[in-house]
Amino acid sequence: MFAARFTPCILAAMRFLASDGIASMAVGIILEAEQAEAILQNGKADLIAVGRQSQFNTNIAQHWAHDLSINRRFEDWTPEYGWWLEKRIRTIEGFATPTGIVKRPL
Repeated sequence: MFAARFTPCILAAMRFLASDGIASMAVGIILEAEQAEAILQNGKADLIAVGRQSQFNTNIAQHWAHDLSINRRFEDWTPEYGWWLEKRIRTIEGFATPTGIVKRPL
């Protein structure tokens, strides 16, 4: 497992592990989906470990999938939540911007 900040020592270890086909995992202060995706896409790690952030938000995997446009309509959520969240997003789309600023008619 590796910290999200990659020191020269960690980078050397990652190269060593990669040369032997051993998967590496990034862990530590990974707070957003885009950050985790960048680590994976840049080849800095093969896996992402989410610890305290998942204690803060137990649905972090679903939220990150939504943030990355993987399930924009909450299709991977359990039925108890997904149907309501999809209805909520349809309502919000006509009422507020993605940043939550309310649209006011001119």
